[in-house]
Amino acid sequence: AITTKTTTYTATSSDETILANASAGAFSVTLPTAVGATGKIYAIKKIDSSANVVTVATTSSQTIDGATTRALSYQYDAIQVQTDGANWFIIANTFGRNGTAGTF
Repeated sequence: AITTKTTTYTATSSDETILANASAGAFSVTLPTAVGATGKIYAIKKIDSSANVVTVATTSSQTIDGATTRALSYQYDAIQVQTDGANWFIIANTFGRNGTAGTF
């Protein structure tokens, strides 16, 4: 499943890819609890060219590679995370501007 969000959102178990359009303002995408979800994968991608940051956050003091949040600052920044049932781990990412959008 793929969905586009423009405001604060908490991912559901049926989500897979979340496209984040922060052109109207910065917001957070919160991952659900990792407990009981071993193996679940989410991909979160910032799709707009604004300076507004999309923050990927966790619940219950869980972490993403040791941190409670990850910032997606530039258009096309993305992370793919997977849970081991206790925390989230980045298994793929794209950081920095790519494609033809923006300036380098």
